[in-house]
Amino acid sequence: MPKQPKHQQTNATHNMPQFQRMQYAFAGWIRKPDPNQTPQNIERRRMDIYRELFFNNVAGFLENAFPVAARTLGQKVWQGLVQGFFEQHRATSPYFREIPQEFMAWLMESPSVFEASPPWLLELLHYEWLELYLSTLDAPWPEVENAAVTAEKPVALSPFFMMAAYRWPVQTISLEHQPTIMPTIPTLLAVYRTKAHKMRFMQLTPKAALLLEALQQNPLFTLRQAAQKAHELAGEHEHEKQAFSLAEFADLFADLQQRDIFLGTAKLS
Repeated sequence: MPKQPKHQQTNATHNMPQFQRMQYAFAGWIRKPDPNQTPQNIERRRMDIYRELFFNNVAGFLENAFPVAARTLGQKVWQGLVQGFFEQHRATSPYFREIPQEFMAWLMESPSVFEASPPWLLELLHYEWLELYLSTLDAPWPEVENAAVTAEKPVALSPFFMMAAYRWPVQTISLEHQPTIMPTIPTLLAVYRTKAHKMRFMQLTPKAALLLEALQQNPLFTLRQAAQKAHELAGEHEHEKQAFSLAEFADLFADLQQRDIFLGTAKLS
């Protein structure tokens, strides 16, 4: 959401009822304390307690959402980012669970902060957010006709998996491994939750990613139809269609079943 010029904010606040002006002043001080005065001359000790409570809540939530990024950047750099977010960002959502998205939005909207951060940071944050999103997603497991997966019938897919393409190998980034050169080949990942509620990921080949994309976009497709669609998405010529033969995906299909991504033959209503 675009920020209003300061004079417009001041005029808008001036036209508000007294209690709302007090709320804005209180929130502004919580974000960035004025060492010389407090709203309505509230005791400084009390305001410091309020600020610490608010900041620690937001900081704790972000660290729980992005543990790898926090450890990798180190406490000083990470705390600086969290402090900047706390002071500068005006959230558009009232829900605590959406703070991670707000944090990523603030980072993208803050050129000076973004440019000073590691080039892989935003992608790492997205990868960690994806894990958080799927770990808390509330959705029913689809019914299956049977556990077998065949080429001629639609496949029941897990609702708890998503794919993402990254320029950086986000799944390998850690305190000990912080890449400085962007690979020439993107990293394709499937992030998923198992039936045992464990978060996992698997790296995909381009062909596997295209086939899964075809299945996600066309829930009634059989595996054979998905392979044909993947061929079209790849932009290959008609005489090269055998490059997407089902035989080459046999091991992949078995692996996807073991990972609870393929659940069996879909039960059609």
